[in-house]
Amino acid sequence: MKSKTEAENEIKDFGKEMETLLKSLEKESLKEIEEQFRQKKLQLEEEKKGAEDELDFLKHAEESLEKAEGNRAQQFVSLKAAQYIITQTEEISRSLRSTKEDAKISFAPDSAIRNFLLNCKTLGSVNHDVSTHFQQRTSMYAIKAIRELNIKMQSDASSCWVHGSCFTEDGALLMVDYYNNTLKRANNVTTSVLDHCNLPEHPYSVCCVSNHEAAVTLRNNTIQFVSLVGQMTPTRQIKLDHNCFSIAYKRDRLYITDNNKALYIHDMTGNLLQKVSQNITGNNLFQGSRHIAFSDTGNETFVTCLSAGLIVLDVNAKHTNTYTASELSDTTGVCSDGRGNLFMCGYSSSNVVQIGQDGNKIGEIVKSLNGLKSPQSLCFDHRTSTLVVTQSKSDIVKLFDLQ
Repeated sequence: MKSKTEAENEIKDFGKEMETLLKSLEKESLKEIEEQFRQKKLQLEEEKKGAEDELDFLKHAEESLEKAEGNRAQQFVSLKAAQYIITQTEEISRSLRSTKEDAKISFAPDSAIRNFLLNCKTLGSVNHDVSTHFQQRTSMYAIKAIRELNIKMQSDASSCWVHGSCFTEDGALLMVDYYNNTLKRANNVTTSVLDHCNLPEHPYSVCCVSNHEAAVTLRNNTIQFVSLVGQMTPTRQIKLDHNCFSIAYKRDRLYITDNNKALYIHDMTGNLLQKVSQNITGNNLFQGSRHIAFSDTGNETFVTCLSAGLIVLDVNAKHTNTYTASELSDTTGVCSDGRGNLFMCGYSSSNVVQIGQDGNKIGEIVKSLNGLKSPQSLCFDHRTSTLVVTQSKSDIVKLFDLQ
């Protein structure tokens, strides 16, 4: 199969890229050692030159003593000069011995890099693109049951506020609790929080980058990676120079909104690949860029915009369309059902609308009458057909089992 060969080549190319990065790190470490060695060597040469100068002064003092023989006044002056020079020489000698002891150059490996690599089982995730044969659904979903998940834990110092959520490949529900600086993992079937990990800053959004790792956006313009193996554990970070709100992952790329006027696309090391902020006429594309979803064919990217609705970008991240729904007010969350549909929620209208990924509106699935209030984010479990909706400043996450 052609796709298999392409995937294998991508793995090999990525491996070569990692080798290049490691070589670059090795080169910089060696340069640092060389610079420290150069500075120590220069210091020793200067002190050696000082010792040689003092030796010359001693020889000169010795000559002066010999010439002053019989002249007691001159001998006294020469003796005092010699004693001073001897004291200076002893200080230089002690300094040289101390420098010799302190001049040892050592290397301490970065354990964070080693631990991160040890936690990695592969170079990335292998995805099966179902764009050519996914089973499309054109009818509107109906609510079969409504459940609630209380994510408040005893260790929480405050009430909860989940801005972003997603499902892992094995079906666990991940949620970032902004007020309590935590990433929480739950089971949407048993409606119980399984575990959590503390984060160094207030988190906004989360996405999975593999079956064993998630990426979380933090308020201080940082991407925090978290190991999902066993007890969740924060690992490496990427510091960026722009606000980080929502985050999504596709094909070794991180898509990040700033909750303002832009969408940023980075590689997995943090290098900026593209900034999307204007339409084809040069005007601002976003007014409050929020959450991100991808089409089931993999060709389009969808970004919710508080004031405009849903911004549609093509494979080159160029603006192609804008979807709106009259029932929605202040569009926040968006997610795909994996069958050609999108779910969008309105913060002020407290509802969820289903539209086709071609822009055709299908209908309003969840209404405020269903107990929904100020929704923040959406994610959909394809295995159980459960739509998860997080709410503003609330301990309760709403679960809608659809049919």
